Amino acid sequence: MARYATMMVDRTHPIAIMGGVIRGPGSTRARVYSHRVVLYESIGPGKHDCHWCGIVVSWVKSDGVAALVPDHVDSDRTNNSTDNLVPTCYGCNTMRGRKYRPAIANDDLFVIDKQGARTRADWVTCEVCETKFLASISRIKRGTVSLCSRACSGRRGSASRWTVR
Repeated sequence: MARYATMMVDRTHPIAIMGGVIRGPGSTRARVYSHRVVLYESIGPGKHDCHWCGIVVSWVKSDGVAALVPDHVDSDRTNNSTDNLVPTCYGCNTMRGRKYRPAIANDDLFVIDKQGARTRADWVTCEVCETKFLASISRIKRGTVSLCSRACSGRRGSASRWTVR
């Protein structure tokens, strides 16, 4: 995965003051993310609206105002052009970075865990009694589900324990 590009700016630049890495006590320069500098010079200081949800964000988090996070519209972190960078809140920027997982519809197969969360499921056949039962897709992929109940687990265990050799 490509990293964000960085650049050196004067240590008195507002972006350097907000979070730049200054090299040594006598240094006059600071290393900052290029996309932060480009967006700052494009929209300036102060409060702005989140591009995605519209809440007020600011370069510096304060009472009632969320912190501004620069977001790449096309999700290409190397494209730091001014038309590709927009101000966003942390929540919108984080959600856009995650892969989209569609919600489980009521007609889809699912199982419910102890916390009440629904997880996609599929039919599996028990190795002992050959009964069909529902199991979560993640457990099926891991290969950790093969028996329908504790009773079948006991039957499989006792059969192997008591077999005459």
